[in-house]
Amino acid sequence: MRFSENLYRFLLRAYPRGYRDQYSRPMEQLFRDQRRDARTFAKLSALWARTLLDWSKTVVTRHTDPIAEPKAFPVPAEPFKRCICFALGETRASGQSEITLDHLLLGILREEPSLVSDVSREAIVHELRPGPAALEPTLCDLPLSHETKRVWIAAAVLANEAGRAKISPRDLAAGILRESHTRAAQLLREHLG
Repeated sequence: MRFSENLYRFLLRAYPRGYRDQYSRPMEQLFRDQRRDARTFAKLSALWARTLLDWSKTVVTRHTDPIAEPKAFPVPAEPFKRCICFALGETRASGQSEITLDHLLLGILREEPSLVSDVSREAIVHELRPGPAALEPTLCDLPLSHETKRVWIAAAVLANEAGRAKISPRDLAAGILRESHTRAAQLLREHLG
């Protein structure tokens, strides 16, 4: 495991210094989480294939981006935090062990109902919330799924690129759309029109 993390850190050196200063820590954490879950050789190979493909595309892009003044990494705004709290509640109500994109989308729609029409919101909620589940009391926070972590990072990048110091629920929704293979992204895209 240590070799993979060291190799990933080495690959991060190819990014421009300003980009590395802003994003290397969340990128390393995401890679560590994904590496920890890749328990078989096939899963580890798939992780490295995805990582190297993404790396080969983004390194060149980051070097051709116009140079801008370094900004502070955006922080979650209060509406963003409420989205996460609502998503945590949805996760607990469904009896699952991690906050998925489905739960996050439900949290976003609860905090920012104007994102889609009332009819669309009801359709999405009906699709993602199959019914009441036994609520197990828990005192600890639940972890985020890998897709949810990627959405969080994407939302921070989007806020940063827009020059905003705070991440909004709309940044989270845009981040979900980047996870195009997921049910949450497909539903959101369908109802955004």
